[in-house]
Amino acid sequence: MITLQTDLTIIGSGIAGLSAALFAVQKGLGTVLIGDGGASEFASGLLDVLGAFSGESITQWDDPWAGIAALPQRFPGHPYNCLQAGEIEQALAEVVRALSGAGLAYAGDHQKKNVRIMTGPGRYKLTYRVPETMWPGVEAFEDKSPCLVVDFHGLKDFSGPWLRSSLAEVWPGLRTERIRFPETQGKPELLAVRLAQSLESEQVREKLAGAVAPLIRGDKFLAFPALLGMYSSGRIRAELEERLGVSVFEIPIMPPSVPGLRLLETLGGILNGYSCFRRESGKRVCRARQEASKEFVLNLDDGGRICKVISRRVILATGRFLGRGLQAEPGCIREAVFDLPVVHPGEDGVWHREDLFDQRGHPANRAGLEVDPTFRPLDRQGNVLYENLYAVGSILAHSDWMRMKCGAGVAIASAFKAVGSCL
Repeated sequence: MITLQTDLTIIGSGIAGLSAALFAVQKGLGTVLIGDGGASEFASGLLDVLGAFSGESITQWDDPWAGIAALPQRFPGHPYNCLQAGEIEQALAEVVRALSGAGLAYAGDHQKKNVRIMTGPGRYKLTYRVPETMWPGVEAFEDKSPCLVVDFHGLKDFSGPWLRSSLAEVWPGLRTERIRFPETQGKPELLAVRLAQSLESEQVREKLAGAVAPLIRGDKFLAFPALLGMYSSGRIRAELEERLGVSVFEIPIMPPSVPGLRLLETLGGILNGYSCFRRESGKRVCRARQEASKEFVLNLDDGGRICKVISRRVILATGRFLGRGLQAEPGCIREAVFDLPVVHPGEDGVWHREDLFDQRGHPANRAGLEVDPTFRPLDRQGNVLYENLYAVGSILAHSDWMRMKCGAGVAIASAFKAVGSCL
């Protein structure tokens, strides 16, 4: 049996887990990160803070900070209520700074407002920070300037004609063309991740520019589905702009999301540069207990071989159902590692409403762990369960993050506060 001892163990390696690890190693904490990305391939790569309140009607927030200030009255259990606005801003700024230093730049409105970004189905989304490769799309959507959208035969995750038909009335200068992606002849179905990887090749980029150049006719902007490279997206976008003479941007598409994978891989690469960091990928926690010394002992299953981690503190960042942090069983929802009590805000045990698109959302999406102001999980009487166990990200209760457009903000800010609480 291999035994590791560490200051801090983080279970889960999505945005919340990776952010917590980043904050921890920056403070010099010996940190072990357990797990793979889980449901992280569904991350959009956008950094949402707060976009909407759900209820009998939807309230959108161009100013996310005004929305956060209104949360305690409307949603008293929301995780943001454990944080000051300054802490949320600082957490986001530190992550953006680290990503930019590693070559993945983000852009946004410096007036601290949300921006509107066009999405693949032809709608818009309110978000706070976007990858720099998408920023011209914010300007194009606002101005409705002449824009060419290019899609590809066989790429089923994105349809230019569908996008155009959705926006035809408000954006008459939007048009689309469909071409064959270089070196994909004979392939009936294409995957965005594979196309992004192939664009790391200069030869493929040259062929793509050559195929698109004859299609540009007085367009100010040129849009592609979000697949402009996996590791060098900023450089690839700049190169295409230079070759084609127009402003180029990416449009978010259906998962698996290339920008989301870029975000996670970049954070992982940053962490690998710290000597106090260790990652245990491909392993799961099969048993967790706390000793009389208050240290946690975590047994990890590595395909039959057991690894034991002894840790002074643990941060739980395992996510929800897709990440397997929560498990649905007949009549209840369970937390998967420590069997912590899960709060279910539904009425009379109802998990889902009859209407899939009910504006109030589904009660099951607000299920999760209750925490104290330092993000330590509570029992059903409101008492702290473990002095040195913390929970962060989408596993927290009262945060319907998909409807409220606050997923990345909650993940990063709760990780920031939890690491600060550890210290």
